[in-house]
Amino acid sequence: MIYLSRSASLLALLSTARLATAQSVIAHYMAQQLYDYKEADITKDMQDAKAIGIEAFAMNIAAMDYEVDKIKMAYPIAEQLGFQLLYSFDTSYDWQAGDIVSLVAATANSSATYKWNGRPVISSFSPSGDPRGEDFWGGIKKALADQGVDAVLAPGLIKFRDPAKTQEFLDSFPSVEGFFNWWSWPEDKPGNLTTDTDLAYKAAVATRGGPYIMAVSPWQFKNINGEAWVESSDYIWKYRWEQAINEVKPDIIEIVTWNDYGESHYITDVNPVVNLGTDAPHYVTGVDHSAWQIPAKYYIKWFKSCGAAATRRARGFGKKRCGQNCDCSATLAPPASTPPAKPLPVPSSEPAPVPSSEEPAPSPTEAPLPEPTSAPVPSEPAPAPTPAPGSCAAPAIEEETIVYWYRQFPKDIECSGGGEVRNKDFVADEIFAYAMLKEPATIRIDAGASSGEFAVAAGTAIVSIPFPDTDETPFFQILRGEEVVKSGHGNMGIRHSGCDWGNFNPAVGSI
Repeated sequence: MIYLSRSASLLALLSTARLATAQSVIAHYMAQQLYDYKEADITKDMQDAKAIGIEAFAMNIAAMDYEVDKIKMAYPIAEQLGFQLLYSFDTSYDWQAGDIVSLVAATANSSATYKWNGRPVISSFSPSGDPRGEDFWGGIKKALADQGVDAVLAPGLIKFRDPAKTQEFLDSFPSVEGFFNWWSWPEDKPGNLTTDTDLAYKAAVATRGGPYIMAVSPWQFKNINGEAWVESSDYIWKYRWEQAINEVKPDIIEIVTWNDYGESHYITDVNPVVNLGTDAPHYVTGVDHSAWQIPAKYYIKWFKSCGAAATRRARGFGKKRCGQNCDCSATLAPPASTPPAKPLPVPSSEPAPVPSSEEPAPSPTEAPLPEPTSAPVPSEPAPAPTPAPGSCAAPAIEEETIVYWYRQFPKDIECSGGGEVRNKDFVADEIFAYAMLKEPATIRIDAGASSGEFAVAAGTAIVSIPFPDTDETPFFQILRGEEVVKSGHGNMGIRHSGCDWGNFNPAVGSI
């Protein structure tokens, strides 16, 4: 258990009660992973999340078992850290309304309970076949009201993805005021996810006071128990954030997820105490995604800088949405819709090694530069929409870096285990570099005979090169003229043999 001074505890308590001056960002958090967690483990997760601007964990809870005890353990830690929690009930399991009522009521008055306009928020992951309707959700709300708890319902009702079904949603659930749109990936199709669902359901719940919760996710891949699929995710960690900031302007952004390892959309390291089961270790063990927190921190700062007045707080003072009363006249380069960077025709004069994935990476002076390939400019999907009127300018880059991601095997490799991966043609056999630059620079990527240089403007951009034909570890550089500003190798190799499990979980890191 952590102990803070009385004054520090008071400051943490006040921080959760003061008027909120920005939009809210939370993260979906799998309580099922907590079986062997100690207080230090949950403390680290909260501290790491808070450090990048996440305010709360939406605790995905499947049953009245050890998960309840672990959430009880988490509450006093959250109170002392000035962090917050809310329940997100996984109704694919056998939840009884009375159990939900007892859990929510027990923590309703905690300073660590996440609230919308002073009201505890109840969310869910409710699959398409879930039969629970208004009787269930309305009964929960009434039972809590009978105990003096004025809760706001914002369930994730998966079957309501079609923008044309908003009226059906409103008619079917008169007690539900908010909506969590779980869908943060395209639905079994290539290309970009649109915002049609977001805009439709945001407008629908606005008639009841909200909140509209928009999911943002970096990836989607699973290969467990014969179920194997990947969704079009190569560019989503950039454009989905920019959709939220520039177009949708939701009340709340929910990152999907902090720690769902099995579906590969975790943005943290892999805690070794977590039991990953039998199948997930084949593609999760040793694959750290915490570098995805670097873009997340940037986008969270951008989202919260929109100047929105109180949309969520422990005591209600009215609410306004992003863009309605903010001065967004300032312009910072580049806009979110900066087009893909162009490759430079001349290779850098700086040497760059391209080590095998089987050997330690040598120093950058041990091998000559390979010639850039003649591959065409990477075809990034259409950029996020042009910022809508009232949108806010992107923040300045605080530290220049490259955040990279790439898969370890080509998509057509034969693997000895796991299911056949559905939608594998929706992802590209490419190495992606997400550049964060204070001023224009050249981004260079090398991997064996595959290499490329790209002129990139200040701000953020994604560039990529094709997979090499040989086993290699990528090498990344930020160059300005003859100066190597930063450089570094990827943390995993790309291999063309030895695949023991269908694996589309990307290696993620930064230089």
